[in-house]
Amino acid sequence: MKPNEILQRRLSNQHLVASNLQTPLEVVSMQGAVQSQDFYGALWGLAVRLPAVSVFAGARGGAATEQPSKPQSSWTESEVEAWFTDGRILRTHILRPTWHFVTPADVRWMLMLSAPRVHALNAYMYRQQGVDTATQKRAVKILQRSLEGGRQLTRSELAAALEASGVLEAKGQRLAYIVMFAELEGLLISGPRRGKQFTYMLLDERAPARGRLPARADALAELARRYFGARGPATAQDFAWWSGLTVADCRAGAQAAGLHNAELSGKTYWWSEARPPAKSVRGAWLLPNFDEYGIGFADRSHTEPAEFKSFWAGGALMLPHFYVVNGRTAGMWKRELGKGEVHITLQSPFGRAVVDAKALGSSIKRFGEFLGLKPVLTPL
Repeated sequence: MKPNEILQRRLSNQHLVASNLQTPLEVVSMQGAVQSQDFYGALWGLAVRLPAVSVFAGARGGAATEQPSKPQSSWTESEVEAWFTDGRILRTHILRPTWHFVTPADVRWMLMLSAPRVHALNAYMYRQQGVDTATQKRAVKILQRSLEGGRQLTRSELAAALEASGVLEAKGQRLAYIVMFAELEGLLISGPRRGKQFTYMLLDERAPARGRLPARADALAELARRYFGARGPATAQDFAWWSGLTVADCRAGAQAAGLHNAELSGKTYWWSEARPPAKSVRGAWLLPNFDEYGIGFADRSHTEPAEFKSFWAGGALMLPHFYVVNGRTAGMWKRELGKGEVHITLQSPFGRAVVDAKALGSSIKRFGEFLGLKPVLTPL
């Protein structure tokens, strides 16, 4: 396997090239889980993998009709968010401890695999914030009682319910770790937004369980199929970074998943051949800050020049958006909303922003359609 084949296969497996996905649900299911710490960015990350569809195709949740097709149109931000609002895709802390989109069909078995590891990782912060076992049990009961009957409460409303029932100082990081504990235990899940605020619901009410959980070994193999099917060729170390599981577990999952593998520079790379590699790496895409094409790997050297290493380091809560040209990160971008316009600024450490802007023309146009705004470009 040659390094260029890694780019060709990843572009195809990420459905940045020749996508045959039809809905946001299919994008999330294909990826296994999609980091959504930046909610608005993550919505764009789903849309960029959806080809334009006929407005009568039924792909946006409605039934197909016999009416003739109109010109194709790109998915909009509100259309993608609607799949989250009605619970067809979910958002919660899963895998390594950050926000992810995940499907109702997958959330419980993924929690089974990852929650023990995240709890162990959080143990120090639980102690530091006074979220001991007694507090956890008490908080779970209060949250269960407060949300029963399909109620949707914001984080501040959950805090008020906890404090009214004697869980003192349910605010700041202490509140965050109480809520995350309840998410990892399969009690809470994000509900629809109320204005700009996220709400929480009971998982069993927003996405009722269907069927039994698989055996752990089967779940591990399935997670490997999702990870390498969407991101391969990649290593067991990459999978461990993404999933939060041990390298030994990740290697066992890859071996059980029926994947192809090959050696390159002393490392074993795994992938699925369900999709053929892209014929070429040519193309350019605006991608959101936590997009799986960038964030999904421990070793990003195949797709990311060394000049960008500092952008992913330092523990910043929000990373900059990035753009990809010919399979590799080529620069950063930011958006600023105006009246009827979205101003997009490109930055390149290689001094190629003007050249890159031409390559990105189609992606920039599509991003404007996604927001329903006219894109105004400023290369730097």
